[in-house]
Amino acid sequence: EAGAAHDPSKSSGPIHAALSFAYLQAGETEKAIKEGERALEFDPQDKSAMYNIAIAYQDGAKFDEALTWLQRYMALETDPARRKSAETFMICLQEDRKQINSQSSTLPDYFEQMEDKHGNAIWSKDRLPLRIYIASGKGVYGFRAQYRSHIIRSFDTWCLATGKKLSYKIVDTPSKADISVEWTSGELAGSDKFDKRLKAGVTKLNYSDGQHISDATVSIRTVNAFESGRLVEDGECASTCLHEVGHALGLGHSTNIYDIMYFRSSSKQNGVPTRRDKATIARLYADYPSVDFTPQAGSMAPVHYLPPPTFIPPKPPDTRQLTPPLFIPPPLQIEKKLEPPLYIPPPISAERKADTLPSGRPSPPAAETKVPLYVPPPLQPSRTSAGNIKGKKEGGAKPGGGSRPAPQFFVPPPIK
Repeated sequence: EAGAAHDPSKSSGPIHAALSFAYLQAGETEKAIKEGERALEFDPQDKSAMYNIAIAYQDGAKFDEALTWLQRYMALETDPARRKSAETFMICLQEDRKQINSQSSTLPDYFEQMEDKHGNAIWSKDRLPLRIYIASGKGVYGFRAQYRSHIIRSFDTWCLATGKKLSYKIVDTPSKADISVEWTSGELAGSDKFDKRLKAGVTKLNYSDGQHISDATVSIRTVNAFESGRLVEDGECASTCLHEVGHALGLGHSTNIYDIMYFRSSSKQNGVPTRRDKATIARLYADYPSVDFTPQAGSMAPVHYLPPPTFIPPKPPDTRQLTPPLFIPPPLQIEKKLEPPLYIPPPISAERKADTLPSGRPSPPAAETKVPLYVPPPLQPSRTSAGNIKGKKEGGAKPGGGSRPAPQFFVPPPIK
């Protein structure tokens, strides 16, 4: 932001591109779009800025605009791998556009939307409390101990959202479990033939009949799906767990970008179920009696939720074009011109005032100063014209004869 304030400069293009990238990572999609467009004013061929703008529009569920910017990006991209990823991205966005336009996102819940898509299956009353098995994660690359707490917190959150109509307990073996949670560093693809894009988490449900769930398996990925070698961030894992546990309890997808159960992740989500999320799961189990339920994650540290990535992230801007700014000193303050102080001699003591020279000057200090007094040389004997000076003419004496007066020494005027 500070660098962008120096526009225009030879670094303005990459500065605004980098700022657009940073805003997108911070979840400020509108600012990311604005800065990306500003970067293109300085460098119209910056394809990374175009891709970043497309991701920002997708994040805000503006799929038409996202597709437009992806087409501009494809016209410039020559790398085969990134072109293939962008083509897949475009196909997915076209499907997403159909889905988000199929239902209204302004209703108080998305119960009917789920029912129209695949029916609403729930857990039967006689299965409560649900038995949950959470795998240890031992040997899984990227697994962290705190991931287990994200699963427990997710079950607490949704059970409370039902109005305490659901409850659960933790079991130690998968054979005893209704819902099993596993961790993997491998790829997770979509669960249906229409959605094969990579996932941060997947939930598979089995049904005993058309209305009830018989068992469920939740798989959570520990490695970023789109950046090889980068581990999933803690907040991303927490968001994924909350979404997938919602599926395990019977929730389907929403088409509102603010809902936790939105069919794609979005920076508009804050990690807390919305009013629509809560209303939907409460409606699923509305006929169930309330149960005695106490959350298990009450004493756990708070977590900062982050939306997990759903597509290959934009390529970071090329900062090699940036040149470090020269040091610019702060402006000088305009102040009143200072005059050098005049020399002010120290005051003369009363004793020194009484001890003065005949000229009226105070006698120099004896002990107070090391400056020596001026002592004139002794007077020389008077010279006569007859004895000491030879005249150029014979006789050498001026008319009148006699001695010449002794020369007088210069005496300076008294100090004022």
